[in-house]
Amino acid sequence: MPLIYDGPFGAVLLTCPDDCIQSLVWMIDHARETLDISVQYFDLGWHWGYGDNPLIEAVERAANRSVTVRLLINGYYMDDGIQETVNHFNHRLNMTDGLDVEARVMAPSAEITKLHDKSMIVDGEWSLFSSINWGSNSALRNREMGIAIEHVALAEHQTFIFEEDWNRLDSITDTDGDGMPDYWEIENGLNRSWSAVPGTTNSEQNLDPDGDGLANLQEYQNWGNAQNPDTDGDCIHDGDEVMWAWDQSLEATLAVQTADANLDGIPDNETVPCTNPEDEVSDSIDDSNTTDDGEDEAGPFREDAMDSTSAKILFALVVIAAISLLGALGVMLFNSRSEAAGKVLVDDVGDISGEIWGEEETEAPTGSVILEGTSVGPNASSEAREVAVGRDDGVFGAPKLDGYEFPGWSPQQVQEALDSGLTLEELREKYEADE
Repeated sequence: MPLIYDGPFGAVLLTCPDDCIQSLVWMIDHARETLDISVQYFDLGWHWGYGDNPLIEAVERAANRSVTVRLLINGYYMDDGIQETVNHFNHRLNMTDGLDVEARVMAPSAEITKLHDKSMIVDGEWSLFSSINWGSNSALRNREMGIAIEHVALAEHQTFIFEEDWNRLDSITDTDGDGMPDYWEIENGLNRSWSAVPGTTNSEQNLDPDGDGLANLQEYQNWGNAQNPDTDGDCIHDGDEVMWAWDQSLEATLAVQTADANLDGIPDNETVPCTNPEDEVSDSIDDSNTTDDGEDEAGPFREDAMDSTSAKILFALVVIAAISLLGALGVMLFNSRSEAAGKVLVDDVGDISGEIWGEEETEAPTGSVILEGTSVGPNASSEAREVAVGRDDGVFGAPKLDGYEFPGWSPQQVQEALDSGLTLEELREKYEADE
């Protein structure tokens, strides 16, 4: 029997591309309490230069008026565009802006494969039925039709259908795209809508809330419980069981889920030491891991990591590497001093009463005055032309500029006198005689 609703009602006809967008925006702008949207897709931006989607802007205005917004979107053709819209609703509007907004990807059922709906329910009073996809092509280029009806009983029926699709779960649908299906996140106390962790740069899939050595995504991949460090209750943490299974070429999911992963009739905890001895599940576990004299028996994971030969070799290699690194640093430091000594002195050819040494070590320009006889260090055994360092290098000290012992003479005068054949001693005598 068809469903028949009668009584007074109001209606708005929507026609694309004529007036459908204006009518949709009008409906959203009149929402006071709730807004339930069920669409095949919902583009954030419109193509062909149309700019931002005005329907997104209208939804955001409604959310900022404290309207509760729920978006149900098709997951059959899940792509980056649909995921971007879902993340915009959940990460931006809900998590970041704190608005009462949530988006979900619809999980299919045995009878329902796709969400091909283009409907909306406003305040439990208005119901939209249409062929209008919420993208620029459908709204601005196609001939589409829709009708919005104001009728409480009709809205109640449509809300019942929406709730059925909103709450359905399956084994694969992943609203937040973090690799963990919605059903599993719900079972393990995680957030099906947020892949990001508020206030951090981390994602929920990388967290380890139970501290068992497996991140949430690894828990799902290995059939573990994200809130229980020992899923199968055999006193071995899930992370240790996975490592042991890999070492023994066993199925990791069996190690996490069962107490006898290799099906040899011997419980895993009689082979692998308990992660926390106080968590041992039976007296037999206590006895199985000790020898007759009461000492712990070595298992695949030793209590003392340095007991193994490979660990000792690795430790020795680390020590050798550390020594080599220190040696390399020493060589680098020595070479850096040697390279510094090869820099060219830059003389100030202007006023010799000012700074003689420049802060930069650059090539000397043509015509710079570098006096012969300028010596470095207490023994004056090296000439500045050879060492040519303008700063105290920590070894020889600062250069001693013998050639500038002539107050009142410019560097050019001193250089010209030396070029004429005078020795530095003869130049001093001449300077003293003139003075």
